[in-house]
Amino acid sequence: MISVSVNCLLIGDNFDPSMIEKVIKLESEAKEGELGNIGRFKNKLNPHGSASLVLGDTKNKDESQLDFVLSQLTKKLQLIKDAKVQEIFLTINLGYTEQCNWEFTKDQLKRISILDISLSISCYRIEN
Repeated sequence: MISVSVNCLLIGDNFDPSMIEKVIKLESEAKEGELGNIGRFKNKLNPHGSASLVLGDTKNKDESQLDFVLSQLTKKLQLIKDAKVQEIFLTINLGYTEQCNWEFTKDQLKRISILDISLSISCYRIEN
């Protein structure tokens, strides 16, 4: 593997990202009812509020990104729920040249399960 990125998307029908942005760093914020400027809701009214968690600085660009996100979600879960987040989507993108392997620790799997979040993994080949 040569490329790893982790993204965490927060979504809720009445979720207003400004309710938590002072405690959790967010990006790509969209309020319900606002005109979208990216993605599938570009130039359409957003049907829900959404935002992505900012990962911040991580020295190792693999598991540390995942551990950072899981740590933030665990510490701030009640605040996130109070802000009316209904769904949390965790995405791991893996770019590889020869072979794509990813291993979760028992702790990571346990935290994902306890947090009750969706997880998707996308693997794509990077040409040399």
